[in-house]
Amino acid sequence: MTKKSIKTGTKVRLNPNWEPARRFHQNAGVGTVVGTWGKNRFTVNFGRQKIHSGQTVPYEVVTESENLIVVSAAPKGYKHPKHPTYDKMYRFIEELHGSGIDSKWSIEETKSSWRASNSFHTMDEWGGYDGYADFTVIFPNNESMGEFKLEFNGQEAQRQNQKHMLRDYLEDMIAYTLDRLNLR
Repeated sequence: MTKKSIKTGTKVRLNPNWEPARRFHQNAGVGTVVGTWGKNRFTVNFGRQKIHSGQTVPYEVVTESENLIVVSAAPKGYKHPKHPTYDKMYRFIEELHGSGIDSKWSIEETKSSWRASNSFHTMDEWGGYDGYADFTVIFPNNESMGEFKLEFNGQEAQRQNQKHMLRDYLEDMIAYTLDRLNLR
């Protein structure tokens, strides 16, 4: 099958068998191309969700009729070029430390993801340490490391996250580290 150009305003439906389509776009409904760039790269808006072809998966046009294109999933076993590996995970944990992240990292590989766990040492209003917020960064195996998910582990970590607004800070630190290492 050959790739065809996709134009802004085109209606697109993702293949419902593709896992991210099921996970992010509830039954892989119809979306609208809101931007194109480069050769065969596009951004599709699915209501509040957006998907970028170049950041997720290569596509092939399967059928095209009346301004509706069905986009197929990547071949089975496809991995994004910036998917997590042991070497990339090691570089990530070596780079991301300090500024509250001062515990030892642990890495675990599962069937579907890599998990990097650590603790954030929180401070009270007088500058003294007042606890730890345990967290895990989850990197899906087949996607870019930039598609990570941050989880806080346990009630105390949840409380510390809410008290100190850690989620935005940690997500920014993780994204900055991935950008610095060219892993995103």
